[in-house]
Amino acid sequence: MFVNTSGPTAFDVSAMESVSRLRSRALSDTAVFLTQLGRTPIALLFSILAWCRSRTAAIHLATATIGGEIILELLKLAIARPRPVGILPLVKAYGYSFPSGHSLVAAATYTTAAILICRELRRPLHRILVAAAAGLTIALVAASRVYLGVHYASDAIGGILLGIAWAVILAQRWYYLKKA
Repeated sequence: MFVNTSGPTAFDVSAMESVSRLRSRALSDTAVFLTQLGRTPIALLFSILAWCRSRTAAIHLATATIGGEIILELLKLAIARPRPVGILPLVKAYGYSFPSGHSLVAAATYTTAAILICRELRRPLHRILVAAAAGLTIALVAASRVYLGVHYASDAIGGILLGIAWAVILAQRWYYLKKA
């Protein structure tokens, strides 16, 4: 453990208070479903599906997901931020809070998938739709983690930013490797 930034920010407290007022059975069920899209095994399923179309794309996607998981574990140990305490968690979560692993893995995987798909598309509108779908999925996964009470909003935002950064770094490396 290197750093312990345990206290929530004013933004985090405000987000938790807002979320607690929104809770309902239907939203809770939806959040439990959406949060699954950020689990590493589910994200890796996209790599398996991509394998049928392109082995290179599948390896790229798996690298994004697994690399995101490795980055996540290292950062969680280094930062060691405790999970939220001002809101009843609706699901079990283990380990430290920052960054949100579901948010990071979702951002790394779905951003990479969008990049790979958009490289094949010619029409700008289709690219915009793919990017929007990826962005919406990432945002919903991140929001579900806050709603479920297992992450602060800043954990989810940090996970998204780290996952996107990882996806962009990989996309650049992959691009240059393919050109070599």
